[in-house]
Amino acid sequence: MQLDSYINIDAEQFREYQQHHEEHDYLLVDVRFEEEYEDERIPGGFLLPLAELIARLTELPAERDIIFYCRTGRRSRAAALFATSVPFFQKKVYNLTGGIVAYNDKILDGFPRLESFNLEGDLDELLATAMNMERGTEIFY
Repeated sequence: MQLDSYINIDAEQFREYQQHHEEHDYLLVDVRFEEEYEDERIPGGFLLPLAELIARLTELPAERDIIFYCRTGRRSRAAALFATSVPFFQKKVYNLTGGIVAYNDKILDGFPRLESFNLEGDLDELLATAMNMERGTEIFY
């Protein structure tokens, strides 16, 4: 496999992938914290928190496709990037974009992503954040 080469796969593509592959062909790896995994998970997922990935990478089967997921796809992207940066896996490495949030259809397209922000920030940053919040409110209502 080419180093640093992973494949982004969205929730719909992942469901299609599952329909065309046997469960023993791939391993679904949840890179969230244990508490998150206990609260909600995709059936068949194996917990391997991102913080433990470096130390435990060789626990993953090199001869199966690996599909990383997290809550929104950011941590799993880091996991996929790391996994493809070492010459270990013989099959494909995937990142489930949108994570479990998208898998469970909890994403609303066209809405800005909400984040907390620091009130101590630069005035320009605060104004930009306020404008984004205003846009989100307009779309919502």
